[in-house]
Formats: sequence, C-alpha cells, structure tokens
Amino acid sequence: MFSLLFESKIIWFDFLLVVGLCVLQFSFTTHASATPHDINSISQSHGNEISQNFIVEFTGEPDTAEAVEHIYQFRIFANHYQLPLREKYAYSRVFSGVSVQQIKDNEGKEQLYGGVAGVRQFVETLPFVKRVWESKGYQTSLKNHNSTSHTASSNHGVNSSFMVRGNRKEGSRKVKRADFSSGKLISPSGILPKDIHKLTGVDKLHNELGLTGKGVKVGIIDTGVDYMHPELGGCFKTPGCPFQYGYDFIGGDGLPKENHEITVAGDGDNDLQDPCVGHGTHVAGIIAGKGPLVHGVAPNVTMGIYRVSGCTQGRITHDDIIAALEMAYNDEMDVVNISLSGGGWREGPTSIAAENLIKKGMLVVAADSNDGEHGLYTSGMPAVGKGVLNVGSYESPYMVGDGLDIISVERNFTISQFIGNISYPFKPKDGPVELVMGITNSGDDKDSENLNLEDSFYDNPAFQGCLGFPSTVDLRGKAVLLARGGCTFLDKAYNAQNAGAVAAIIANNEKGSVMPLLDANIKIPCITTIDEHGQLLADTLKTSKKVYISPSSSPFVIENPVSNKISTFSSWGPDPELYIAPGIMAPGGQIFSTVPRVLGNYTMMSGTSMSTPYIVGVVALMLEARMGKQGIKPEVLRDLLINHAKPIKSEINSGYLTTPLGQGSGYVDAYGSVKSSILAYPTSLALNYSLTNDDRVTKSLTLVNLHETDSFAISLNHKASESVTAYYPNGTFTMKPITDTGCSARVDIENQQLIVPPQQSREVNITISPPKHLDNKDGHWYYGGYITMTAAKENAIHTKVVEAETVEELNVPYMGYIGEYRELPFFSIQPEQQPILLMSNSTDVKIEEGEKIHINETNNYVLLFSALRPTRLLTIQLIDAETKDPVGYLPHGVSPYMSYTGLPPSPILKSPVKGVIFKEAPSTYSPISSPKLDLFGPGLYQVKISALRMFGDLGNPDDYDVWISPTFNVTSVDVSPGILEDNKDLTYF
Repeated sequence: MFSLLFESKIIWFDFLLVVGLCVLQFSFTTHASATPHDINSISQSHGNEISQNFIVEFTGEPDTAEAVEHIYQFRIFANHYQLPLREKYAYSRVFSGVSVQQIKDNEGKEQLYGGVAGVRQFVETLPFVKRVWESKGYQTSLKNHNSTSHTASSNHGVNSSFMVRGNRKEGSRKVKRADFSSGKLISPSGILPKDIHKLTGVDKLHNELGLTGKGVKVGIIDTGVDYMHPELGGCFKTPGCPFQYGYDFIGGDGLPKENHEITVAGDGDNDLQDPCVGHGTHVAGIIAGKGPLVHGVAPNVTMGIYRVSGCTQGRITHDDIIAALEMAYNDEMDVVNISLSGGGWREGPTSIAAENLIKKGMLVVAADSNDGEHGLYTSGMPAVGKGVLNVGSYESPYMVGDGLDIISVERNFTISQFIGNISYPFKPKDGPVELVMGITNSGDDKDSENLNLEDSFYDNPAFQGCLGFPSTVDLRGKAVLLARGGCTFLDKAYNAQNAGAVAAIIANNEKGSVMPLLDANIKIPCITTIDEHGQLLADTLKTSKKVYISPSSSPFVIENPVSNKISTFSSWGPDPELYIAPGIMAPGGQIFSTVPRVLGNYTMMSGTSMSTPYIVGVVALMLEARMGKQGIKPEVLRDLLINHAKPIKSEINSGYLTTPLGQGSGYVDAYGSVKSSILAYPTSLALNYSLTNDDRVTKSLTLVNLHETDSFAISLNHKASESVTAYYPNGTFTMKPITDTGCSARVDIENQQLIVPPQQSREVNITISPPKHLDNKDGHWYYGGYITMTAAKENAIHTKVVEAETVEELNVPYMGYIGEYRELPFFSIQPEQQPILLMSNSTDVKIEEGEKIHINETNNYVLLFSALRPTRLLTIQLIDAETKDPVGYLPHGVSPYMSYTGLPPSPILKSPVKGVIFKEAPSTYSPISSPKLDLFGPGLYQVKISALRMFGDLGNPDDYDVWISPTFNVTSVDVSPGILEDNKDLTYF
C-alpha cells in the first residue's frame, strides 16, 4: 500500500480524494447498473468545478425492482428541485444507490440549500434515502516507507549471513565475488514462487492433483494489468487468452485533467494497461504467472481486469470500487481480488457492497491493510466487511532485488538494490555512472573536507543527505550514496535531485531491505540496499579514487532471515466492533512478481496487496477441485480455507500461540483445505459484545461432515494464545502491542470426542472464562486462543490404521476483551500526546490559556490531535467559554465512523480555526441536519472534541469522551467572504 502521509483531512481514511470527473446529467434511462450510460451522450461543455463527490444509499435490497425504481425516483427529485448534481454511477446489482458529483453551479443553486453540506443534507431527507457518504479514496495495500524510525513491510532482510553475487563480466572488467565467509546465494531461475508453494502446499495441488485454476474466473480490481507481459499470456480477449473481461473506470492514465473533464467511467476495455504503477500487474503475476521466473498459484484461471486507479498511485474512490464490484458480478466472476484498504468499519459503502456480493455467491478476498506498525485496530475496509476473506501477510523465504555492479580499480563486486520509485529504475543509457559519497552540510560548521571518514557510515549525520549539499560536492551526472536516518526518504531524494544527481542509493541503517515512499516529483532513480552492502560501498569509496555503478542483468536473490514470520507491516485487529481480524495469513513480504514491461518486467514488492492474490489463487484451486459437486457453496470453501490454516507459536513463550489479532486462523494450508471434509463454523468466536466483563461466555460451534460416505471422529481441544494490550500499567498508550503469557483462559468443551456421520452436523457448546490474573493488571487486555480439532475417518479409528494423510487438523480462534470496552480512552493521558491548539505559520506556537488571537488570512490557527481508538462519531465544536453553549462546528468537524490513527508520526487529525463555523439543528442521523456556513465574531471561546465511546448511544452526552481546549480570546476576525467557500467541507467522511 502506498502509505502516503498527509497534512490534513485524515480521519478514517489515510488516502487521497479523486476529484474532477465528468459525470452524467440526470435523465431517464432504462439502464440501472454500475455500467455507465451511453458515454457518447455525456455533455462535456459544463466545465463547472466539482465541489464534492458522494454516494447515496437507498432503502431496500439491491438486485430488486425497488432498487431500480429508487434510481428513477432520485432522478425525478433531482430534476424537480434543480439540485446542482451530476450522476456518475447508478447501482442496482450489489448496492442500491447512486454516485453523484456536486458542482458549483453558476446560477447559485448550491447556495439555495445552504452550500455544499446543505445539498447533501437535503438529499438525506428524501424518503427512500438510507444514508449518504462522501466518496473518499482508497490506497493500494502495497507497503512503502517514508519514516525515519519505523520498520516497514520490506524492512526485513539479511543480517551477516549473505553473499554478494559475482564472477560476471561488465565490459572489459571482471566483477568478482566480495569477501564474505557465510551465507547462501540462491539462483533466481524460477525457484522463488516454487519454494513459497512448498510452504503453503500449493506445490502438491499442482503436482499431485493437477490443479491449475482452469475454468475459474478471477476479477482483479486494481491499477490495471500489462496483459501483454509474456508471463501473463501476452494477449487480451483472444481465444485461449487468460484475460477475457475488463473495464477501465478512470480513463487514460488516471490523472485528473485541468478542467475536470475526464470521461465519467473510462473508456471501456480500451485502456486496461498498467503503465506506471505496476501494482495490478504484480498482483496478476502472483495469481497466474506462467513462468519461467514467476509461477502463479493458479496459472490457468480466466481473468477480468477492473481498472480503478492510474498514475496517481492510489487515488481510488469508493464509487469506482462499487462500480467494479457490480461489473465483476455482471461478468460472473467466481472470486474477486481487492488489494486495497481503507478505514476499518463494516458499515462503509464498499464493505456493504462486498457483503452483498458474497450473499450472491461470489467470494471477495481483500487486503487487511499495512499499518501493523501502528498496532491494534488497524485492519482496513472492505476486508473487515461481513463474509469478506481478510488476508494478512507473512514473510517469504527470500528477498529479490536487481543486482548492482560496483566497479573500481581496487575491486569489483555486485550488491543488491531495491527499487524505490518503480517508474524510474536505474538503467543508465551511457554505461556505468560514477558513485560519490553524499557528504552534506553537517549543521555544526564543520568543513565537509575534514569529516572523519573513518567513522561508521551510519553514525555520521553528514552522510544522511538531510541538510542539503555544499558547493564542494559536485553531484551533476553522478549517483550519490546516502545513509538512512535523520529525515524522510523523500527529503533525501529531493536534496540529491536538486543537487544534480542522476541517482540516489540509500543504505538501510536497519537489518533488511526497505522500499521508500516517494512522490511524483522525484524524477531520478532512488534505490536502496541492505545495511552491510551500504557499509561496503562506503568503505570502497573511502579507499578508491573512482567508483562506478552499473545495473546487473539478473535478479539478486538472498535468504530472508525472518522467513515465515508475520510481516511487521501486517495490520492488527480487532475491528471496532470486536470482530477478529485478519482472517488468514499468506506470503506477502518480499514477493517477486511481474510488473509492466516498461518498468522492467519484474520486481519485488511487499504488502498485504501481495498476500491477498496468493489467497485468491488458492481459492481458485479449491473451486476447480470442487467443480461439479452439488451443494458446495463458495462461502463453504472460504470457511474451509480459514478452518485449516495453521496458527504459529508465540515468539515470547513457545507454550502459547500468537494472538488471533495478529494472525487470524494462521498460515494458509492450501493442500489441507482442498483435501478437507470437515467444516467448523463460525470460523471465529468473538466473545465480548456486552459492555461489562462476563466471567463466562458460552458459544456454539457447529461441525459439518461434507464427506459423502464416511463418518469422522473428531477430537476437540484448546490452545491458549498471548494476551495483548496497547497500554502500559501507568495508562500510557503504545503502538507496539504488549503481550502477556502469564495465564490462559479457561475453556470447557461440552463434548471433546464425537462422531459426525456423512453429510451431517453436530453442535458443541464451548464455555470460555477470561484469564483471572489479567483482572488485577492495569490496561485494556485482549485475550484469546484456539479451539483445535483433529478429525479422522471413523473406520480408520476402529481398525487403528490412521494414515497421516487422512487426518485433518482444524482450528477456530476466539478473542475476548477484559473490562468495559466503552471505557477505552480516545485521548492520550500523556500531555505531549493530547490535542493541541496552535498558530501554525513559519513556526508552531501553542495557544495558552487566555491568549489573545487575531484571525486573518495570514494567521493560521489549527487544532491537531490523534485518535487512540476508533469512534462511531467524532465532533469538533466551537463553544462559548463562559456559557459552554455550542457556537457551531469547525470545518471537518463531523466524522462518522472514524478510524484509529495512532500517535505521531502517524497522520495527525487537523481542523482549522479561521473564523468559519457550521451552525446546525439536531438530527437523527448526526448532530447536523441543516448546516449553515457562517463566520464567528470576537469573543472568548474554547474548542470541544467529542468522541462517542465504543458501543455508546449517539444521543447520550455521557457516552462521549470529551476534550476542551484552553480559553482563547478572539479579538478580531478579519477574513474575506471567500473563506466560506474555501472551508465548505463539514465532514471528513
């Protein structure tokens, strides 16, 4: 996922908003699905700026006559009331509603309804409207990195055990192996996916059962696919081609045009290529790569490409996702891959659409998200949707990078390189490029010529590239070596580019590889290498007069020292309503796959974006294996896959398993899932829905024998997992979960031994009591474990001949919360982590109690805060400091279904204080029904943040966590009327 960091408007999505799409005028038509109306009839002459996109959900169920009727009714109302709206999509198959875009009407119709927010609120009052969302954006679940401290998805790599590949010629120079005494170099020729397949059992499905996914239709909702790639078939819609379906929902390269006149829903199947991101092509290779280098899980599936993102790298909106889901349903896909993630609520629009699609018999597999470094509550939408197969990530056995040849008079060798910006790989046209040390201004007036080059490369800030380059360092036409640390990768890349460098090499200061997050303004190759290789380069530059670099011709493959461990980026559960997430784990860290030919054919990526298509491929093999068997619903296959996953042991106590909040049911066992006959449901047990701690919770587990002729004897047992919390004993919040294995829950299984006849089921009651010792510990603890089952054919039990191949092992994870969930704090108790009101100009100055402030167009006052947990509703109000009465809502001051953000440097939530408020009246939907944008005048004020507690009552003021700012004295408000239009956005959602 592209982990973009934003300055503002980050509440329950850390993504970008797509604006400026041309849309359909309201008109009567018989077409009522996500497929656009006749594109040729769209008016392109309006030119009015789109001020807001939103999705309107109608009452009633999709795929009914009522759903179609509501579309017509909405058009009638819109025309009758002259709403300044254009219709983008009409949904009726898997979602009942429309996507509309609000425009700034030259005749002022928008203002008749109180501005932008007023139009939306008017739409909410229509009798057949259930709810309205802003159509915010998604990100691909590819993990990149732009932090100075946190370890990201691809931050795993080799320690001292590695080798540098050598013994090849570069021009007339012989490139030799570097002097390393240990480690193992792997040949890159196709072994990577094959070895992963051995870990998951996919190799047995290929070799023993001959399964390839033939006859199964897979939809890929992503950035498009380079379908002409030789390992992906090199064709589109020709006989025998793997790609037979597709639609482009964004048009062109996905970049907004200046006058906001991109065709509403793309150009059909005319532009499904993935020209600049590579994400969708990488996903397709994991599913269906045909070799020789990339061997997909299900190489013979038939695929549909649903392109919802382009060169903007992750600007994907809700409405395009829903439209793609409807198109996939129309094309009769069997399973859909969504390597995208957003805020973690089941009630989001894409979660609802995915749930409806699942009800119709199509499997939806979605990425869990890549915010594992932020701790609990980071699972994303639509993965948390009901019935969606939610996929986390663990590390693959190997890391793959392009080789980089180092050439000098003294010695030649090859090191690893990992591409930071895939659009600009290091491929110099004119031969080797000179490499120099990146000695920057040190900040302590030390002459750069006198720096102690004997210091460790990573210990000297002058090598980090953070403070700009002095005139004594000439980077024009050269590549520069920099050390990680001190500032973001983006800062380093900017400084190198601005100094004239043609490439930047950033050496990781931690063990393993890292893929930096950059932006579209970086036009030079920015590559990284592991820490040992970085130090080797630095040492070579110290002793050699001239050092040159040149790309090698084949991948550089080294063992991953954290192979098979949960990826640090893989997100944690639970979801806000205490459901277990993720559902299952698959290889997603350090995955080698295809990318567009223009980007070099192959690369390594990391993220739950990569683990998700692996599971999609396994699902395709399961579907192929079960073809022709009557009565097997797709959701049954999903449950079998989850049941037969393998939970891993705790790293701190081998007598316990890792918490289900980090691994779900465990690592995928493809072979066991396909060969299985026993199903257990529900596939997980979430224990705490009450607001108080129950000593004993009883849940029912149903065991189903799918075998047509044999009875199975099943034994049930219990294995405890770690307990986890995000709070130290003193109440301080931490983004790194704290674990405890001092005691396990008590689990009483009603019947530990039972026989289930063929095609029948049995129910077992399981009573769980939380670990007693946690009652006496401070913090908000999540405990858990696994109900484990061993099943064997009954006749084998009686004859005492039980072959290992005939034994099935299943598990069902459970999770509970100790304490009152609604007391989970929203604000930190640490003063430096609490909300702050400040003046943010050239420097940030905190507003103190009683301080006088003058609001004008140059003084920027802003409220900054973080969310330590999700909330169903967050409001930000300006209140009278003396009476405590509300004056109005600040811009971005109403946020339904807001997600947890974590602590800085995570995204910080922002609301400006610049004279603008929304005045309102109470409503059943939210605290506003008829908002009016206005200015507030001089006076004594405070800012009040209210966050609804978990499972709280919207209408009960006592069910909110509240923070109130110091009193500040607004002496004057000197702003132009135009500021009202600039701050028209009332909500984040």
